[in-house]
Amino acid sequence: MTIETATPRNNSASLRKALAILQHLGDDITGEGFTITQIAAALDLNKSTVTRLIQPLVETAFVEQAPETSAYRLSWQTARLGQAYLAGVRPDRDMQNTLHALSQQTMETVHLVRAATPHVVYIDKVDSPHAVRMFSRIGSTQPMYSTSVGKCILAHADESTIQAVLEAGMPARTSTTITTEKALREELARI
Repeated sequence: MTIETATPRNNSASLRKALAILQHLGDDITGEGFTITQIAAALDLNKSTVTRLIQPLVETAFVEQAPETSAYRLSWQTARLGQAYLAGVRPDRDMQNTLHALSQQTMETVHLVRAATPHVVYIDKVDSPHAVRMFSRIGSTQPMYSTSVGKCILAHADESTIQAVLEAGMPARTSTTITTEKALREELARI
């Protein structure tokens, strides 16, 4: 009997689309969720595809439908997975002292992030003691091109990582967001 070796990449298109739905719902900072139409538009999918893929996510409690709006949002199973991840990483043990020391030295909010190109994922943070400070949420993702920590990672990244960010697109998020390849490369050179 021969055992076939696994291919380095799972080509399941449906699984990838379902995971994209989960990631998109995870980017919802309002907690209000997204409708099928909004999810389909954001991910460039058919509404029927989103409806078909979201149903098993609802049945397994990874996604729930908000009763007041019928929009979809992450459910308690995602929190359980997040807590399991954090229990293994233990940022409180691994990096908390360093984060506190940096925050005390700089008097600013300090983040521990992980690159998830073309995004960064916020793993842990220590807030600034100032009354006005940056809002961030542990577990949220933000585009690399529009965050200071993301640009720091990109400034030291290889060309393929930079290309992945450029290919993902750089829509304006504020009036000062860098939205062109030329401007991003200039910023990375300065960094």
